[in-house]
Formats: sequence, C-alpha cells, structure tokens
Amino acid sequence: MIKRKIKKTLSLILVLAMVMTLFAGVTFASTTSVRISGADRIATAIEVSKAGWASAGTVVLATGWNYADALAGAPLASALNAPILLTRANALPAETKAEISRLGATKIIILGGEVAVSAEVAAELSTAGLTVERIAGATRVETSRLIAARTNATSAFVVDGWTSFTEALAVSGWAAKAGIAIIYANDAQGTYTSLPGITSYTLVKGMNYTDIYDLSLKMAANYTNAPGVIFATGKDFPDAFVGAPYAAKLGYPIILTDDASAAVNKWLEDNKASIKGNTVVYGGTVAFAENLLTELKKPLVIVEPLAVASASASNLAEIVVKFNQPLDATKVVVANFTVGGANAAAVALSADKTTVTVTPAAISATNQATYALVVKKAVGIAADYAKSVLAMDTQIPFVTGLTLTGPTTFDITFSEPIKTAGSVMINNGIYGATVAGPVGNKVTVTTAALADGDYTVKIIGYKDYADFTMDTVELTLAYAKDTAALVASISSAKQTEVKVKFSKKIATVLNANHFYHTFSAYNPNTATTTDNITYTLTFNAYPIPEGSFNLVVKANDGGAVPVKITDVWGVDFAANTTLVGSVTADTTPPTVAVKEVVDEQNVRVEYSEAVAGATTSANNVVKKADGTTVPGISVTNVSGNIYNINLGAVMAGGVYTVTISNITDTALAPNAMAATTLSFTITDKTPPAVSSIKYVNTAAGTPEYLYVTFNEAMATSGPGSVLDVNNYRLGTVKPSAVTAFGTNKYRLTFADTTVFNGATFTYGQLADVSGNSMVALSTSVGLVAGDAEAEPVPGDITIKTKSLNTIEIVVNKVIPQILAADIIVDNNAVLETPAMISYTNDGTKTTIVATLKNVSALTGPSAVPTKVTFAAGKLVTDTGIANTPAINVTTITDNVAPSVVVPSPANVNATTGLIALTFNEDVGYKTGTDASLLATDFVITYKGAALVAGVDYTVSASAQGSAGVVTVGIAITKTLVVDENVTVAVSNANYLVDSAGNKANAFSITYKVN
Repeated sequence: MIKRKIKKTLSLILVLAMVMTLFAGVTFASTTSVRISGADRIATAIEVSKAGWASAGTVVLATGWNYADALAGAPLASALNAPILLTRANALPAETKAEISRLGATKIIILGGEVAVSAEVAAELSTAGLTVERIAGATRVETSRLIAARTNATSAFVVDGWTSFTEALAVSGWAAKAGIAIIYANDAQGTYTSLPGITSYTLVKGMNYTDIYDLSLKMAANYTNAPGVIFATGKDFPDAFVGAPYAAKLGYPIILTDDASAAVNKWLEDNKASIKGNTVVYGGTVAFAENLLTELKKPLVIVEPLAVASASASNLAEIVVKFNQPLDATKVVVANFTVGGANAAAVALSADKTTVTVTPAAISATNQATYALVVKKAVGIAADYAKSVLAMDTQIPFVTGLTLTGPTTFDITFSEPIKTAGSVMINNGIYGATVAGPVGNKVTVTTAALADGDYTVKIIGYKDYADFTMDTVELTLAYAKDTAALVASISSAKQTEVKVKFSKKIATVLNANHFYHTFSAYNPNTATTTDNITYTLTFNAYPIPEGSFNLVVKANDGGAVPVKITDVWGVDFAANTTLVGSVTADTTPPTVAVKEVVDEQNVRVEYSEAVAGATTSANNVVKKADGTTVPGISVTNVSGNIYNINLGAVMAGGVYTVTISNITDTALAPNAMAATTLSFTITDKTPPAVSSIKYVNTAAGTPEYLYVTFNEAMATSGPGSVLDVNNYRLGTVKPSAVTAFGTNKYRLTFADTTVFNGATFTYGQLADVSGNSMVALSTSVGLVAGDAEAEPVPGDITIKTKSLNTIEIVVNKVIPQILAADIIVDNNAVLETPAMISYTNDGTKTTIVATLKNVSALTGPSAVPTKVTFAAGKLVTDTGIANTPAINVTTITDNVAPSVVVPSPANVNATTGLIALTFNEDVGYKTGTDASLLATDFVITYKGAALVAGVDYTVSASAQGSAGVVTVGIAITKTLVVDENVTVAVSNANYLVDSAGNKANAFSITYKVN
C-alpha cells in the first residue's frame, strides 16, 4: 500500500447565473476562478455540505479511507436530501461533529460495519442526542445490497468493487439523480444476486465503454438540457465521491477527466446552450491541475454569496434594491422587505431577477425622506440587510408609454409612482375618457369603442409624491383592432389540475363545460381564473392518468344558450381544439426545513411542495431544550409553501425543536412525509418585565418579605443584576437581601417594622440573562392591600380528568411540597386519598398528577369525581402562606377523549355498505359546526385508494351532547367486492367529539367485505 501525505482541496468553480436559483449562497462574476478548499478529505466533505445544504435532518456518515460504502450510499443520500460527511474509523473529527450541529441534523446513518466506523463513533453521536442507524453487511457487497434496499429504487447499477472504485464514481452522479441503486458485483466477473423490488439491473462492465472517462460521458448523455457540468479527476482521489448528492441537487452530470480531451470539449460544445458555462470542479490542485482549467472551453468564474449590492431611492415612493445575482422569485414577497418596521406595500422583481423595486406602506411626502429598509435573510442572503435609505426626488414625472389593453381601454405608464391624478383628453375631448387610478405608476383610461386609426392623447397635471407636476404632453395612440385568432395552450398539468392559457383576455364567462379530458364526460370540477387569460381546471372527480393525455377546449359550453369563448376584441375561439399534455404521477414525499426564525415568537418553515395538514397545530409539536412542550402554538400559511409557526408567546433565548408529522402532499395519491424534527435557535432580544409583586406580613420578630416575579430568567451579575440590592427601593429604603426563588422569582427582605400597604416600590433598569435591559431607567409601583400574598382558595385550583385513574390538578401558586395524604378524592361517596402523586412547578403554578386507587377509579371516560378536598394548612405556597380551611373543589372537567370499540369480527356488507362505529361514550359532531364536516375527519380506503367524502361515502352522527348516542354511521355508496378490505381511520379528529368537546382518539379498523 502506498501511503499518501497529500493536502487535498475541493474546488467549486461555477459560471454565470443559472446555479443561483438552486442555492441561496451562490453568485457569479466575470472570468476569474477561486477554489473553495478543504485541508483534507474530511474538510472537503464539509465544504461540499456547506455549499449544498443550509440544513439537513439526516446526515450520511462514512469512513474517508475505505470509501466503497460511501459510493454505494450516494443514491440513498440523494433520496434523503442528505449530505455525506466523513469520519475517521475510531474517532469522530470535531469539525465533522460541528458540521452536523450546523445542519441541525437529528439522525445519522452510518454506512459500513464497525471496522469502517467504530462503535465508539456511533456511541459519541448517540450521546449527543442524535438517532443513529447503521447499515452494514458482512462484506462491501452485502452492505451495498442493504443500502440499495433502503433507497426504494426499482433499478440498479451493478459495478466493479474489486479492482477499482472509479466505475462506481462514474455512475454515482446519474444514479443519485435518477434514483438508481448501486450494488457491487459478487466477484470480479460481474455476477450479482437480484434484490426484492429491484426489477432492472445494468451491468456497468457490459456497457461497452473504453475507460471510465468514456463511461462518465455516457452517463452525461442521460441528462436533457443539463444546466451545468461537474468535472472530477478519474484517478483514485476521494475528494469527488462525496459530491454525488450535491451533483444531484444541481442536476449536473459528473464528467471524469484528467485532460482537456476532444471528447470532453465536444460534450461542452454540444451542450453549451443549456449549461451556459456553468461549471463545477471537484478536487484540489493535486487531484485536478490548475492548468487544466484554462484548457477547458468554458470560462470559469468566482463563487460568491448572494448579497444586496445597493439600495437607493430616486423618488419618494420607490426603493430600488439591487442584488449581485438573480433571486428566487418565490422569495420576493412583501414580508421579506420591510420599511419602517412594516411590510412593504408592494414588491416588483425585474425581468433579470436581480432588482427588486420596493413600495413602502407609508410613503413620505417630504423630499429627502429617510426610509429604514430591512431586507430579510429569507430572500437567501446570509443575514438581514438594513440600511437607512435617503429618498431624494429631483425629477418631474413623465409618461413612458401608452399601451392598448382592449377595445375600450388603454394604460398610461409614468416614470415613477403618481400621488395626485390629473386629466386625460382624447382628440381634445371629442371622445370621452374615464380615468381610473393612479395605481403605482399607472392609470387606466376607458373610452368608447374607436375606429381604427391614430388618436391624440393629451395628459395634463399628474403629480408625484414630491408634488412635482409633469409637463403637459400629447402622445399618439395607434388604435387597431386585434383580429388575430384566439389560441389556447397548456401551461402546466398535474393529475388533478391543468392550467390553460389563452393568447388574449377572454370577455365571456367560462365554466367547466368548456373543457374536458379523454372523454367528453370528464369535465373539470371547477374552472377558475384571476386574469381572464389563464384558467385553472381541477379534475378531482376525473383525475388525469399518467402519461400523455388529450384536453379538449370547446368553442362553446353546449348549453341551451351556448356560451362561446370570445376574447375582449370579439374574436371567437374558432372550433373545438384538442391540446396534448403529459402528466407524471407524484410519488415523492414532501420534505420540510426551517426557513427563518423571524423573532422570539415566530419561526417559519418551508415545504418542498404544496402540502395538506401544515396548519393543524397538533401536527407541529415544539419543544424546549429540556423536552417540555410549548403550548398554544398556531400555524398559518405565509405564501406558497412557507408556513409561520406562532409559538403563542415570546420565548426565552435557546435551542428549540419542532417535530412535524401527519403531513401529505396534494398529489392524487397523497405521499406522506416522514415525521421530521427540526431544530432552531431563538435569540432573546426582548427586555424583561415584572409580572407580579406580592408582599407577606410575617409574624412579629421576623423580617417582612416582598416577592417580585419576572416574565423570564434574569441576570444575576453586572449592573442590571436582579440580586443587587441597590436596584430596589421601598420608599427610600433598600432591601437588606435579595434571595432567588428559582430563575424568575426573587424575595426582597425588609425590616420587621416595614409596612407595605401604601408604600411605593421602585426597581431599576434590570436585565435578563441575555443582557436585555428594561427600557425605563426606573419604575415605581404603588403597593395596595390587594398586593398582599393571599392564601390558596378554590378559585386558584382547576382539575380535569386524564384517564380513568388519573386526574390533573393545577394550583395557580407555587406549592413546593404536597403529599398524597393531603388530598381526598370523592368519587360518588367513595372517599380515598390518591395511590400516588407527582408534581412540578414552573415558577408561577404547580401541576399535580394524582393516580387514583382502584376503588375510586372513574366508571367511564365521561365520568368525573364528585369532589376533591385539600386538607387545611397543607397547600403551603413558596412564600409560606397556607390555606386556613380545607378547600373543596367540585368543578371538575372531563378531559378523557372518546375511543372506538373495535368489533370482532369486523365486517361490512357488500350490498348495504353500512358500518356502525361504536365508541366508549357519547359522541357527536362538534357544536357550532356543520354535520357534513364530520366526514373530513375520516380517511376511508378501499383497494388501496382513498374514497371521496360525499361522493363515495357519507358519515352521520348526532350533535355534541346527545345523551346515550355512542355510534357514528358510515354509508359507503361505492360498489364493494366480496373479500376485499375497507379501512376506516381517523388520525386527527377535528369535529368528532364527546359531550365535553374532547376530540376522538385516533384509530384504524380494517373491515372485510362479505
């Protein structure tokens, strides 16, 4: 074995602007190259990870010294949208561990056995709180087969893993992109053993290639209109193999080359129209020589992060923000551009996607106004961009164009937004003109139908926001009727949705009967438009099959009084026209990633596609670092596939996780997303506040105490320390001591003779643990009798059932200690202390979970105890105040969800299709909702397909609170075949509740048709 001590680097040299839509951090300049380098193969893998992934829930980990497993794992990593990182066999490099942390990963998949990656490395990852899975066989062949089984691939490359790894490298890029598994041959002759689920095998050795360079070009030929290309050495260097998942993300082929061969240059020439010079090079100068770059035909340029190049305002109503590369248009939304703390009123992206024109919500009427602009990092920049923009308007507005938009309308466009309208005359007023607007820099003029010819349009008196008046101008409007044929085309197609675009605006009102696919009866469910040009057709009842399909656009709807398709110029759609489209079934589950932490209360996530279930709060579980769940969250759609998770309150700084589950895409056969846990960090920027002040008058001879509670953890050192007695005054007296009661409650000690009632308490500019100081230098509060700490009373206590033998008691005070013997549960005259209790304090309240003895257990899910009694003097607060008399609580809430009773056997009659679901308590549809909504709680599948509520089945139930009704009826109207299965399931009930409003527990029952 030859031991190399070579410092290897990775170079990523990308050209022009195509890649920038793929990565937020990539931009392109002129013909200079730069290398993004790793000091060794481990660092190289990290640099690739940083280039391709802002975050990743899963990381694939392999050894960097025996990389057969990693090459076989490239398709799996791509399928999981996971980077490949490298480790030493017996020690996890600190830099690799740091990259896993940066990615926010929660799961690690180790490729290979303990010889490749030791048990110690796996244990270190597990100790760090990560879920660790190892895929390993007895040999590299068996390992590759186990990896292949995880990819869900239906085809595989069989590669040589005995004499060289370069064959696997040559096919790894295409395999990762196309979802083709890589398995190693059983021997050097290329024999292999088939795998379940994989029906197609390609023996790479038999592909008639001259060498691995030629093989890589054959793989590149599989790409249609590749937006770029990756070059890597064909020699035995490990720098390149970690890049296959990255190549798949880019959609770039990997071409192996060690010289500027004629074959490579021919490929570049043949594909220059699509790649447009976009080139990536894997490998340092040892692996891929610097002079080779200059011999390749395509110019190579610098890789830079997306950034704001400039922000300026040449008028009072628009801020022009220029970027150093094109933007993702979906991220150019008003929420990502704020002015003066408010979302912009409008944003407009330039044709080249490098400039955004921002219209402030509040436009200043004062020249030389200053706008506080913030461009959010959500557009793809590294951090929020803030600038104070001076708006200086020195130009009068002028007309930039007249545009005929219809037989009776035309638009006038100005050089800048218009504030004050003027007037418009056509042929000096001979023709009437009604002017709408201004809206931004445009006004719309409506007139009578005109004869073809030229008309003089006089525009007078329009003013901009600086109150500058335009010069009066006369322009010529060339009016000519548009008699061109009206044509239609398919702009996009999915199995349940087709968008049809017409060449001109339509004047008539179109409906579903103007369209059908395949058969004349297969009309869309709906036909809608927002602009009378593009029409969205939904085909939920008659989904479009995979492959090529025919869509017919009819000249009229065929009604008793036919409605023609006619454009605004009066041109009719000439005849029924068949448009040919193609659809592919969506079989890819959605993914999700943290987009940005907006503030201490809001975090945004982005899905890879349109999804269902994202706004259901129960599907988004947010937890603090200590594992406690954050209550009261809500989720709303921001735009597109971006959703905002409102945490219900301002959160303290720290690391949080959100586990998102029960999400599907909107495909005809919805693909379920695997439950995904994402981590995010909240930076505390909010000053602390005092939430309560209470005093205790103690017995003579002992100090008097004042208790101050804050809304968050406080600083205990420095000038804003909560423990510094100099930060408090009662009148003019400082406390003698400050004692912490947890992290946010503090006891101030004063002399025994102190009288709190009527005194003024002042506290200084205190700080929280994050260093945020209160805004006011000092705050004074007048103490009154009501500020005295009161003993616990029944109103401080709420109780609800949790199960048949568990109740939850919440005391709105901190109770440091309580015993089961201090509580008596009365369940229909059966008086017993709990068998055991547990309790927790959160600084403001105490939660007690009491487990009941069998003799006092509840008789059913809707039952509640008659009374719960707390013995006198046993509820003692942290301030030393106890309940004088015993406390009796008789208002107890049923909080036990209803559960279905699973029948045995579970059958459904093929003729009637009737199913009666029986529950363990009264159930019905939720008060205040429509009974028909109950069907949306159910997912009923037959022969593997989901049935449609209201079409294939109906659900009937009584209203919430109907006594004695424990059944829900299901009537399946779809024809059922004997011996097939019907599955009835509820995963997240919204409308099926018990009498107390508790939502039904999830269930799934499979019925045999008989």
